[in-house]
Amino acid sequence: MLGGLLRRPVIVFGILGTLLALASPMPAQICVGSHLAYIVRDAKGTPVDAAAKSFTFGGDAEGRSWYLGDKSYYSFAASMPAEMLTALKDTITPIQVSRVCVFRTPVTLRVTMSGQTMDLTFNVPALQDWDSRSFLVDGLAFQEGRFEVTLAVNPNDHSEHSFFYPAKDWTKK
Repeated sequence: MLGGLLRRPVIVFGILGTLLALASPMPAQICVGSHLAYIVRDAKGTPVDAAAKSFTFGGDAEGRSWYLGDKSYYSFAASMPAEMLTALKDTITPIQVSRVCVFRTPVTLRVTMSGQTMDLTFNVPALQDWDSRSFLVDGLAFQEGRFEVTLAVNPNDHSEHSFFYPAKDWTKK
C-alpha cells in the first residue's frame, strides 16, 4: 500500500501537509477579554447588592448581557479607594458585562428600581484587539434619567489593566 501511495505525489504531499499543519503550534488567543463592572446605588447613594434582586437590569442593543459580578473585587483592589474596597468587599455584588478582547462600541445598561428607570451609557476607549482592560464604575445615587461616563485610559500604557471610575465622572445626557 505504501508503494501505491508513493506513486501518487499529490496524496503524499497532501498527507504530509496535513501532518505538518497538525504538528505546528496553534496561535494562542491574544487577549484575555475585557470586563465592565458597575456598582448600583439606591436613591440615597447606598450601594445595593445586585444578588439581592431589589432592582432589574438589562443588556444593550449589541446583545451583550449583564450578569452578577465578583463581589471580592479582586481584580480592582489595586485601583479602587481602600475604604471603598473595605466597605464593599464580600458584601456588595456588582453587575458586569464582558467582551472577547475589547469593547468596540459604547456599552449601555438599563436599571429599574422602584418603578423608575436609569439609562446608562459607558463610552469605552478605542483599544487594539489584544489590549484587554477591566473597568469598575461606581454608580450614581439612583435617579430616573439618562447618564453617561467616559472610560478614559492611556492606550499606550500597558502597565495597568484594571481601572476604577468614581461616581463623580457621570454626566447627565
